[in-house]
Amino acid sequence: MPSIGINIRSTKNCRYALEIAAGNKTLETRASDSLKCYIGARVGLIETGNGIACLVGYATVGEPVAIPYDNFDNHYAAHLVAPSDSFYPAPGSIKYCYPMIDATTCAHRFIKTRGIKARKI
Repeated sequence: MPSIGINIRSTKNCRYALEIAAGNKTLETRASDSLKCYIGARVGLIETGNGIACLVGYATVGEPVAIPYDNFDNHYAAHLVAPSDSFYPAPGSIKYCYPMIDATTCAHRFIKTRGIKARKI
C-alpha cells in the first residue's frame, strides 16, 4: 500500500477525489507541476475541503500534460472542472493535467496527518 496520499480538494460543485477513485475524472489539474515528484508512483487519494481529510482511493500519477486556457474546455470529460469552479484556469494561464492511472476506491478512512500537497497515510 502507498504511504503517501495527495490532497484533492472538493468544492461545492464536485467531490474530485471521489470522481478520480471511481474512474470518472482521469486528469487531476494543478496550477503548477506540483505533483512531478509523484510521477509513476501509486498514491492515496485524499479528499480535503469537506471536514477531516479522508482517504477514498488510490491511483498511479502519470506524466502531466500542460493544457492552455484556450483548450481547457476541450478536455472537460477528463478533468470535470466547470467554468463556475474555483479551480477553473484564468484567461491566459495553463493547467498541468496529471493522468490518474488505474484508479480504485477503498474503504474510506480519516487521515489525521497534515500536508499542503500530500500527507502520510
